Amino acid sequence: MDVVDPDILKFMNSEELYKRYTDDRANWPQGFGSYLQHVWGNTGQSSKLAVALIELDKETPDLNKVKELIESSKQDGITLMELMRLSNKEKKVDIKYCDVPNVCFSLTKSDDKWEEKFRQQRMERGFDDSETWSLRDTIGNFIIPRLRRYSEITKQVIEDQNNHNEKVDLAIRAFELLVRDNGAFNLTNNERSEYDIGMKAYGEIFFDLWW
Repeated sequence: MDVVDPDILKFMNSEELYKRYTDDRANWPQGFGSYLQHVWGNTGQSSKLAVALIELDKETPDLNKVKELIESSKQDGITLMELMRLSNKEKKVDIKYCDVPNVCFSLTKSDDKWEEKFRQQRMERGFDDSETWSLRDTIGNFIIPRLRRYSEITKQVIEDQNNHNEKVDLAIRAFELLVRDNGAFNLTNNERSEYDIGMKAYGEIFFDLWW
């Protein structure tokens, strides 16, 4: 079945999985049922569920039969919600390789000997220990794009008081100096003065960083 009835998707709690399937349909010519068997794993625990997924892939599936088989499969000790929980667990994405900027600051390379251990850490808590190797740089790299965006927004929506906007810009400059050249912190006298002024300004505005 090329297009699955929305009602059956809702019944199966599979709307999100169907979106994934349509994005990757070329690799699943057999149909959505075959894709679900792959994602959910061992449907052999419930032969009725397996039959339901096979029925789903027919050119003109009997949707009532699919529903009846799914309901009946619950007696075999496996439910759709349990399968969905397993599916979500298996489909976790390593944040380091999801091509989303400014959310992961891991320092290891993909072939690093620590990478497997750190991958598990990222999957469990969202960051790995390499981010603590130079925590000041991690914090700096995290805060710079957020401070920049904060500055853009607040300059439009908030009336400047006590030179707040200027202090935000000074803080941004300080963090930029902090992380430059991978945190080498090799500053000229003038830059060191800029850094000190910016960090002082950051301390002064910290509790006012909201809008």
